[in-house]
Amino acid sequence: ISAAIASRPMRSILIFALLLLAAAPFPCAAQRAGATPSMVGLVSISADLNGDGVNDRAMLLYDRESDGVDLAIYASVDGSLQERPAFYVASLGWTGDMDGTLPAMSVDAAGALVVVFQNQAAGQYRWRQQYTIAYRGGVFVVAGYDYTTRDTVTAGAGGSCSVDFLAGRATRDGKPATTPSPPTPLSAWSAANIPAACAFS
Repeated sequence: ISAAIASRPMRSILIFALLLLAAAPFPCAAQRAGATPSMVGLVSISADLNGDGVNDRAMLLYDRESDGVDLAIYASVDGSLQERPAFYVASLGWTGDMDGTLPAMSVDAAGALVVVFQNQAAGQYRWRQQYTIAYRGGVFVVAGYDYTTRDTVTAGAGGSCSVDFLAGRATRDGKPATTPSPPTPLSAWSAANIPAACAFS
């Protein structure tokens, strides 16, 4: 996918513009997260993610020397937001540098963090990957995983899946699929945890 996107100079310009618009102290936050010097802030959101009535902060950090995106979650403890991330996941997803390839974050009606990575703009293969991250038992877990892919050249190629780890339900192309494993702590998540229902060639 990387070969289909624009050059890195264009990406650097776009990231700089995003930082100006966000007006958030991303470099400081990246340093606190233990990020490498090539990391910069990409997306940030504040919401009460752990249910204690105080806003936490989730941040996506982008490595300018690769396409990787890390997720850092700064949690509140005893009513105060901590300066170092309570949870940090390296290379959770990917980013491009144009509309339709940038990641996004939101909070759903249940208070869970929704993180989206996508490529809806470049190359033959388009896809959308979504993580739903919830706070359970004192830790953040991957509560849901959704993936959609399509081939812009081959008609009928592609597919979709939706997995609810908390409810133990999964679908593939709208049909029931193998029951997924229990939720995985966010800190232990890797590509190996993606259910078979979401494996598309």
